Amino acid sequence: MSIPFQIIDDGYKVCFNCDAIGEEVSGRFISILKNAILTSQGGTHSHEEIICSITDSFGMDVSEAIIYYDAFAAILSDDHGYFRFDDDKKNENGKIHPRYHFDIFYKNSSSIKIGTDAAVDIDCFYSLFDGSLPKHYLRR
Repeated sequence: MSIPFQIIDDGYKVCFNCDAIGEEVSGRFISILKNAILTSQGGTHSHEEIICSITDSFGMDVSEAIIYYDAFAAILSDDHGYFRFDDDKKNENGKIHPRYHFDIFYKNSSSIKIGTDAAVDIDCFYSLFDGSLPKHYLRR
């Protein structure tokens, strides 16, 4: 639900931008992040090892590699959220935790649970996102 990039539609193409470094998400940017991921998979997460690997692999100086490492760390740290329908009979608890509900989790600081009277199917999701279909609505 929360992507770490800004979507830019200039009328001719749609691209992603990483605001943390002010750069389009290009093949090079993806390769740098992949390098950071592969370097960090060795066990302990060492920012020095990742920065050195970026400088060696992409021919940049340490100050530039630090910017990419900081973007990598920020993306890993961000909560990306989810949206789902849940049938949770085990944790059902009256009006506090309904058996059938939508969980909308945007970030650790904001989440919503909306209960329903019964299970829903895929058509309910379509109606939520397709402007041409009738909507389900909240009621008391």
